[in-house]
Amino acid sequence: MAGCMRTVVLAWVFFLLTGLLVSLILPLGEGFDEPWHFGYVQYVAQTGKLPPGPTLHLSTELEQFLALHPMGWRLHDIFPNLRTQEQYWQRPEPERLSDDDRIRSLRFSTSYSEGASEFSKQYESHQAPLYYVLTAPFFLYCARHYGFADTFLLVRLWSVLLASLVVPLSYLLAIRVSRSDTTASMVALLVAMFPGLYPDIARISNDALAVPLAAAIFLALALYLDSRSRRNAAVLGILLLLGLATKAFFIPVLLAIVLTLLVMRENRAATTVALVSAAGWVWYVRNLWITGAMTGLPETVSAKTTMASSLTSVGAIRWMDVLRLAAVSHIWMGNWSLLQYRGWIYQTVLVLYGIGIVGFLAYLWKVSSRAAHIMLFIYAVYGASLLYYATQVFQQTGIAVIQGWYLSPFVPFESLAFALGIGFLFPHRVQLWSAAFVGLCFLALLIYGNVFIAAPYYSGLTDHASSGHLRAYHPHFEDAAIMGERLVRFHPGIPRSAPLLAGIAVLLAGLSLLWSMTRERA
Repeated sequence: MAGCMRTVVLAWVFFLLTGLLVSLILPLGEGFDEPWHFGYVQYVAQTGKLPPGPTLHLSTELEQFLALHPMGWRLHDIFPNLRTQEQYWQRPEPERLSDDDRIRSLRFSTSYSEGASEFSKQYESHQAPLYYVLTAPFFLYCARHYGFADTFLLVRLWSVLLASLVVPLSYLLAIRVSRSDTTASMVALLVAMFPGLYPDIARISNDALAVPLAAAIFLALALYLDSRSRRNAAVLGILLLLGLATKAFFIPVLLAIVLTLLVMRENRAATTVALVSAAGWVWYVRNLWITGAMTGLPETVSAKTTMASSLTSVGAIRWMDVLRLAAVSHIWMGNWSLLQYRGWIYQTVLVLYGIGIVGFLAYLWKVSSRAAHIMLFIYAVYGASLLYYATQVFQQTGIAVIQGWYLSPFVPFESLAFALGIGFLFPHRVQLWSAAFVGLCFLALLIYGNVFIAAPYYSGLTDHASSGHLRAYHPHFEDAAIMGERLVRFHPGIPRSAPLLAGIAVLLAGLSLLWSMTRERA
C-alpha cells in the first residue's frame, strides 16, 4: 500500500511539473480558444455578471494583445489579420522588439472596456459559468498586482492546479472498480503521463475543471453501485449539477447515468440524481432563449441547424476520416499551430492501447463489473454526442471534425480500461512492466513533443514549409539558451533557464515515477 501511495504522489507531482513545462513553452493565447476563455474570466471578474450572449466582444486589452502577439497557424486562417508565428519571427527585429515591449507594458484596467474588431467576438459566451466564476477572484488578485502577460500565465497555472486533481481521483476510481492497488497506481501513472491531456488542461479553459469533475462523477457512481445508498445518489446528483454548471459535456453523461439507473430499476436513485442536478439545466434554458440552441454551440447557431438537417448530413460525412482525426488528435495536437508527431508514433500508441482494449473486452466478458460496464455505456453515449457535434460543424463549414481534446474527461476511464485489460491478459509482473513500458513511451512523447517540436517552433527556430508541414528541427547546443530567452521574454521575473530546468524536472520525475511503478510488490 505504501508503494502505491508513493506512486500516486509521484504521479501528481509529475502532472504539476509537466503542466508547468507546457505552460512555459506554450505562447500565451496559443491554447485552443484560450483568449476567449480568458476573456470570459475577465468579464465575470470585472463586471460581476455573466456574458450577455454572442454579441459581446473581448476586452480592449485582449484585443490589443491578439493584434500584437503571434497567433497559431489555424487561427490565422480564420482571422487573416492576426500574425502567425512565422510572420512574427520574420519581421525586422526592431519592429518585433517594439511590439514585445508593448505587450510587456500591457496591464488590465479596473473596469471592462469592450473591443470592436471582428476577431474579438466572444464566441465562448455559451459556456456554462462555474469555472469562470471560480477563477474570477484569482484573476482580480493577479490583475491588481501583475501585468497582463504575468496574469495570463498565472491564471493558466491555476487551471493546471485545478486539473491536477484528476490524478488522485483517477486512483480512487480505479481502486474502487478494480479492488487492486497495483491497477489503481497504474491508472494514476497513465493519466499523469498521457500526452494528449496537456494541450487541453495547460490552457485557460473550463476543461481544467471538467476533467477532474468527470473523474469525481465516475467515482461517485462506483460508490453508489457498491452501496445503493440514497446519500451516495445525492452526492452523484450534486457532482452532476456541478458538471452541468461547468460544460455541456455533462449533458450526455447525466442522461446516460439516469437511463442506466432506470434500466437497473433503481427508480428512487434515478429520481434523486435527476432532481438534485435539475438546477444545472437553467444555463441551457438560458442558452436556448438567447441563441435558439440549448448548448449554444456557435456552429449550431451560425448554421441554424435543425434535427432534420443534422440527420440528413450524416450520410454526407466521411466518418472514418472523422474518427481517425479524433484518435490522432486525442493523443497529441499542437494547439492552434496544429503541430503533430510523426505518423508512426500515433500508430504505435493506438496499437499499444488496442492490446489493452482487447483485454478489457475479454475482462468484461468474464468478470462481473457493473461499474465498468456502465462507464463503457456512458462513453458510448458521449461518443454519440460527439457524432452529433460533427454534424453541426459539417453544416457550418462543410468539413466534419471531432477534436480529440473533447475526449480528455474520459482519459481516467480509458486508462482504467487499459489497465484492467493488461491485468486480465498478463500475470502481475508482466502487467507492471507493460504499464511501465507504455508510461516510458508517453514520457518520451512528452519530452520529444514539447522540447523538440513545440519549443523550437515557438522560439522561431523552425517553421512551416509551404506544404504546411513543420520543418525538422536539428538541435544545437546553443539553442537551449535562445529558446529559454524567447519563451519567457514577456515575464521578466522568470529566469531564462526556467523552461530547461522544468524539462529536466519532468524527465527526472517521470523516471522516478516509472521506477516506483516497477518496484511495487516486486
